[in-house]
Amino acid sequence: DIEFEAGTFTNVMIIGALANNTLTLHLLEESYKELRQGAARLSILNAHPGAGPINVALENGVELVNQLGYPGYFGNNDGLANLIVDAGTYDLIFSADGDADMLFELPNRSLLSGRSYFITVISADPPFFLTFSDIGETEALLTKGE
Repeated sequence: DIEFEAGTFTNVMIIGALANNTLTLHLLEESYKELRQGAARLSILNAHPGAGPINVALENGVELVNQLGYPGYFGNNDGLANLIVDAGTYDLIFSADGDADMLFELPNRSLLSGRSYFITVISADPPFFLTFSDIGETEALLTKGE
């Protein structure tokens, strides 16, 4: 049984692989409280079981996230990093922890003031794949018919 409190936002995710019977349910709570003027919310989930910890930095070398492990990699971690950043356009560089080589880049991403974004690193073909979603845009699309 799963209970959700009113006014909360919880991502319900099944992470792992059916092929090796590693599917697990993860509940990831997030805050969508109002942001300060000029800020955006960025959530990053490491859902790639074979990747190990990842680091996320800006193109200029400023590190945003250090050692973001797959859920449970570091014991009780949930694999989710939540950041408040200045709104703007960013080139996000993803690398394996302890390795200077870039795994992949998410270039030229505009993060708008007052909006929330969710990036998920998953296993696919090619080996890494990113999903990028604008929560505000999704909510607007879902409530458009109301």
